[in-house]
Amino acid sequence: MGRHFLDTSALVKLYRTEPQTQAVQACIKPNDALVLSGLAFLEFQSAFFGLVRQKHISTVDAQQRIALLQQDFGNFEIIPLS
Repeated sequence: MGRHFLDTSALVKLYRTEPQTQAVQACIKPNDALVLSGLAFLEFQSAFFGLVRQKHISTVDAQQRIALLQQDFGNFEIIPLS
C-alpha cells in the first residue's frame, strides 16, 4: 500500500484522458492512499472550467467531472490549509 500526493494536474488525469493519464494511473494501486491539498477541489474546478473556456470540453462535461470528484472526495486524504 503506497501513499501518493496528487497535484491538480495528476488529479485531473484521473477524471479526464490526457497525455500522461496512463502513467498517472499506472502509479496508483487499488489500496493506495491518495493525498490532496486543501486547495485541490478549487483548482480542479478551475482546470475544468479553463478547458470549457478553451472550448476543449462542454460546460456539462466539466460539471459532470466536478460532480464525480465531489462523490469521490471521501476517498482522498485532504491536507488542510493552515
